[in-house]
Amino acid sequence: MNKNIFMLLGLLVFSLQSHAQGVLEADEMKKENARFEHLLNQEREQLSGETPSLDAQTKATEFCVSAPLPSTPSGQVWQGRWTSFGDVYDVKVWRVGCDAKNSNVLIRIEPVTVAPFICSSLFVVLQGGDQFDSTFITDGTGGLGFCNDLFVPKTFLMEQYSFKTNFNDDAAFTLVNSYTPAEQIKVGAYGGQLPGCSQGGIATYEPSTGVVNIPAVELPSEKCYDVNMIRTSPDALDFSVIKATPTN
Repeated sequence: MNKNIFMLLGLLVFSLQSHAQGVLEADEMKKENARFEHLLNQEREQLSGETPSLDAQTKATEFCVSAPLPSTPSGQVWQGRWTSFGDVYDVKVWRVGCDAKNSNVLIRIEPVTVAPFICSSLFVVLQGGDQFDSTFITDGTGGLGFCNDLFVPKTFLMEQYSFKTNFNDDAAFTLVNSYTPAEQIKVGAYGGQLPGCSQGGIATYEPSTGVVNIPAVELPSEKCYDVNMIRTSPDALDFSVIKATPTN
């Protein structure tokens, strides 16, 4: 009797181990497929010779955010906890207004488990009854998308491949985890930029160059400027403005 029980337990353990191994192998194959699709999309984008699009409906939106992208979301934030390939990570989405009609979409991914595999090809968008696989995420330095293990929290800019059918990134859409389709984030439509500098901004400082960027400096006239200042003294907080770009 005891012998039979031990045999059954042994078979059960073997079956569970075989199943777990099968799941791991299947996940590794899916990762390779994601990497292959990502590389194929990159190659097609480069061959197309076109500029990646942020808003194919109007072709009017330009990049109004630049590297380094902000680490702290601002304004309204849509978020969810996602899982893929056994990894867990938090996804936070928000908009940065460019002008009265156009915005850029930022996505911050924060690992919960160690080094989750994140790939642009895993992001699918639903809008107006249609499904779009045109999205890729970049760190804003000009690359054609991210597809790798993510060891630290990172903010990405949502872009779209020019050779694919695009969605309107300023209208409401649903961001879907294609690995776990039940995990979705509903992103609201862009409501338009507020007057002056009401939206605020996050200042950044680059010690190696001594340059400070303040993205929302408002004058009494309610004009708003994106300002770059440079440190003029190595041992004092003395700065001079080197560039001021109107943002409204």
